[in-house]
Amino acid sequence: MISRFRIWAPLAVAAAGLCGPYGTMAQLLPETGGGMDVTVRPGLAPAAPPPAGGPLWQISPAISVQQQWTDNALPGVSVRPQASFITVITPTLGVSAETARAKVDLSYAPNLYHYESIKGQDRVGQNLNANSHVTLVPEEAFLDLRGFAAVQALNAGTGPTGSNALTRQNQVQSYNFSATPYVTHRFGSFGTAQIGASVSQTTQTTLGAALPGVGSPSQKLGAFQESASFTSGEAFGRVLSNVQLLAAQESGNGVLRGARRDTASYQAGYAITHSITALASAGYENIVYGGSNPLRINDATWSAGAKLLPNPDSAITVLYGHQDGVTSASLDASYAPTVRTKLFARYSEGVTTGIEQLQNSLAGAQLDPLGNPVDATTGAPLQLTNNFFGANNAVIRLRSYSLTAAWQLTRDSWQATVNRQQQTPIGVQTNGFSNTIGTYGSLAWQHELSETMRSSLFGQYGISELGSGPARLNMNVVTASAALTYTLSETLTGSVQYSYTSQAYTAAVAGSAINLVSLGLRKSF
Repeated sequence: MISRFRIWAPLAVAAAGLCGPYGTMAQLLPETGGGMDVTVRPGLAPAAPPPAGGPLWQISPAISVQQQWTDNALPGVSVRPQASFITVITPTLGVSAETARAKVDLSYAPNLYHYESIKGQDRVGQNLNANSHVTLVPEEAFLDLRGFAAVQALNAGTGPTGSNALTRQNQVQSYNFSATPYVTHRFGSFGTAQIGASVSQTTQTTLGAALPGVGSPSQKLGAFQESASFTSGEAFGRVLSNVQLLAAQESGNGVLRGARRDTASYQAGYAITHSITALASAGYENIVYGGSNPLRINDATWSAGAKLLPNPDSAITVLYGHQDGVTSASLDASYAPTVRTKLFARYSEGVTTGIEQLQNSLAGAQLDPLGNPVDATTGAPLQLTNNFFGANNAVIRLRSYSLTAAWQLTRDSWQATVNRQQQTPIGVQTNGFSNTIGTYGSLAWQHELSETMRSSLFGQYGISELGSGPARLNMNVVTASAALTYTLSETLTGSVQYSYTSQAYTAAVAGSAINLVSLGLRKSF
């Protein structure tokens, strides 16, 4: 995995921690607690020793069956709404393992859809999130393995997964598999050197023929990256330095054929106080994309800013600089004002494609104890695929803003999110993709009614602007859902859910309204 749509991805690992070749080893200054930021994402830290009782394995198989009914099973495909019963069968497998040499987390849940009254919509969607960290030689050689699969909406302005039944024409199946071996060597208190490589394969394919005028983002990306770095140690006191070389080659179709990204950079950090570290970097980049109108960026890079540590559970990195051919600011913040409250904020700008954006997000993610993807650095929840912004296969300049607030009580949990993306094609526009701007806000609430019953409410409102000039199309999207889950026994859970989604256009384009009712049973073994 080689691409970065974020200009700067913060690196903050524990003292004496190591990370993969995408994020150089950064030993934090023990007397200051400071750190530094680098331009690439962190990898997984070395596996911790297993519990005293020996290796820990946890295998959790389960199966769920849902009977759904919707009054609009073919939005955007059929002029008149068509109702249908839909049967969804989802076998799941969760694996968590920790030994002296390896740590493995895996969650696999394919969805099997059967439409009772509509032909041509039956399908299987693959969902996988797996990563492992293997210690080949203690403290010297490591191997990171990752697998990912997910289904997302092709069209922008679609509600979250589970809120409506996506048609085959509006579904994109993504796969990613990667292997990253790397070696490290510590030169006492002077510093640590690291050399590594990564090979990955990513594909995105529509499950059905795309809608007229929308096009298909079907794309393949094979990537190989070599990296080398040296990070100074505690012998330099308050100063932390990092020299990094990256060379990445891509083989794929369209704009990714013959693409490459080579960078050389020097990053420095100076711990002013225990909670404030000044940051600066300088380097050079060579970025190439193919296609009928190739994009080339040969430019110097630089940045300056600071990292703030307001409390032990918070970290705020603010930078301003030049990279990916543009000068802009960036923000990556995780702030805990109280023990029960957490705030996350991000702003970034860079050049990427949809498939590279997915790779970048995966490389900086890990699974939490519940199997959900979170940022490996900050712990912020991650949405690796986002139906609201859809999918594309053009080279774009992406501006991304996000703000998330999470609040956890004894029996309640809240999460509010505001997200905005501006995607501007660079060079040739392919498969109908054009300039888009999307903004949405969402609020989720879970409440524990009793030891056996839990309720949840979700609401989202978004505005999507597609295209530019006289041809611009504005769309308002409203999604609301309510669910109730009841534990029938230690291994059997029942659920009921109602969802409503509305898409309304400001132009003379027909919108849609979708009601979805779902009854489900889940059996774990």
